[in-house]
Amino acid sequence: MIKAAIQLIQETAQKAIGAKVIAELQEPRANYVQIGSALERIPRVPAVRGHAVERLADVIAFAEATTAGKHSKEPRMVLWHARDAVTLVLDDSDRRDLVQMALPWSDEYRAVANLGGIASPWLDQAAFVRFLWLNGLATDVIVAQFRRLRWASGQTANANLQRGKESLGREIEAEVAGAEELPTELVLSIPVYRAPGERTAYQVKCAVDTSPGDERLRLVPLPGELEKAVDLAQADIHKRLTDALGADIPVYYGTP
Repeated sequence: MIKAAIQLIQETAQKAIGAKVIAELQEPRANYVQIGSALERIPRVPAVRGHAVERLADVIAFAEATTAGKHSKEPRMVLWHARDAVTLVLDDSDRRDLVQMALPWSDEYRAVANLGGIASPWLDQAAFVRFLWLNGLATDVIVAQFRRLRWASGQTANANLQRGKESLGREIEAEVAGAEELPTELVLSIPVYRAPGERTAYQVKCAVDTSPGDERLRLVPLPGELEKAVDLAQADIHKRLTDALGADIPVYYGTP
């Protein structure tokens, strides 16, 4: 067996020495090579397909066209979706050719995610209002409530701790005029992704903290709220894929 293999290698090498590509007979999918007196047609290996599309509808359209034979007959297609991309694998046997749609975070989601939970930064009143307004995180009515806040401090002998009134060292009392009107919690409606067609908004609950002593505020995403929004966005993508493609193509959470 080994002897036969060595002989085959030697014969192939000898043929290759005399091989000549016939440029005049080239085809898009094959080369013609003259080996001795014989002319052989050698198929070319097609380039890897790495299509990038912008919309989920384009992923679905490509899958439908492929299964209908408009592009080619593929052995077995599989769809995957994860937090950062939707990937259509055209042939799951080698996972060589792909159609992929990126899922970049929306500016609104990124702004809230960067707050960092319980480590959220304290902001002065002007910066806090700008954060809400410029990122489109709250309605004009809510933003106006924070604009109307007035800070005041004075001497007192009482220790006190309540919303809008916080004792500092039992001598200096800081008050926030208008704090009674403030929500203790903001429910933000933000899109998770900024890809075209993926701007559906999901709710993210955040606590509102005030620090009257140094006249600052902060917004703190409640535990699990950002993850819940991502899960809902992914569930919506999964449903749209399965509704459109039915049982023709399996759809999985994850990456190929």
